[in-house]
Amino acid sequence: MAEEFDEFNEFLKKLTERSPALAASGAAFLAGIGLLLDDAHDFGKLDTPNHPSPLHHWIWGILLMLGGAAGLGASLLDLLSKTPPLSPRVLEERLPPSWVEEGLSPSELKKIEEKLGIT
Repeated sequence: MAEEFDEFNEFLKKLTERSPALAASGAAFLAGIGLLLDDAHDFGKLDTPNHPSPLHHWIWGILLMLGGAAGLGASLLDLLSKTPPLSPRVLEERLPPSWVEEGLSPSELKKIEEKLGIT
């Protein structure tokens, strides 16, 4: 069980090194959920006797959740834009043989790779 946590922690470490905005956006989203749940009893109210200010935790929570969700989306798009596409040859090597049997022959794949400039 400890090995699984070590692998997950290593994955998180590599992910935050590659995209710190992804980790920050995820933390903002989770903090927003926490603030929203903390003030759930006042949800939808702008002024209560115990809290005369119109700025409640639930408002900040929604704002953090929206900002965090937007940041997560932008960070994931950034990661995808930095990730090179897999060539057909690499896909063929990674897919089970039964999936590839009816597909292109290796020589056809090679021709496509040469045309696309994939080595």
